[in-house]
Amino acid sequence: IRPGQDAIFLYNGKVEGIFTDEGSFDIESEIIPFLSTLKGFKFGFNSGIRAEVLFINTKEVTVKWGTKNPINIPGGMPIRAFGTFTCKVADYDALIEKVAGIKQQYSVEDVRERIIGMLDQLLMKWIVKEGKDMFNLQANSFDIGKGIQEDLDMEMMKIGISITTFNIASFTYPEEIQKMVTKAASQSVVGDMGRYQQMAMIDAMANGNGGGRAASDMAGMAMGMM
Repeated sequence: IRPGQDAIFLYNGKVEGIFTDEGSFDIESEIIPFLSTLKGFKFGFNSGIRAEVLFINTKEVTVKWGTKNPINIPGGMPIRAFGTFTCKVADYDALIEKVAGIKQQYSVEDVRERIIGMLDQLLMKWIVKEGKDMFNLQANSFDIGKGIQEDLDMEMMKIGISITTFNIASFTYPEEIQKMVTKAASQSVVGDMGRYQQMAMIDAMANGNGGGRAASDMAGMAMGMM
């Protein structure tokens, strides 16, 4: 058993023992006697029974995600989104019942594919539900991501996997929309600079002692800015 792993012994599809200590263990001298103390595992090493062993990763894993296709948010504007989520195995029984009986192996990539399959619908749901500015989704990415994380966690716990965090790193707009957003942001910055200059001039005149010169300097700066 490697670090960050648990080994689960199954007999007739039921969990007979969970080994959490890392290291090497001998089937005949250590494991069979241990199992016999847990659930009446009364079979000897040479009885010919067939037991299965599942190795489960117990570590929290960070996974990158991205929308496969553009999502048409309200108004018909297509966007893409990218980010990361973290997950871990939280319920062995659910994982064994829903997954281990069907697949020989269930990987992080399988989890990622399942998450991506639900993302389009959840992104649309939380963008609309939060009533966010469609042209400034990044500013509200935390709230949108938190809602998505809760929904994903509820859905993935059905197979024993918990989604512990869900982060949206970026929203990508069509090129023409991105240019409009950038232009609007630059105009906002110019407006904020104008208000700052006005307040600085008023402050300088109110303080006196060189306030007139400061006001003159600020007026000159304002003319230069224009």
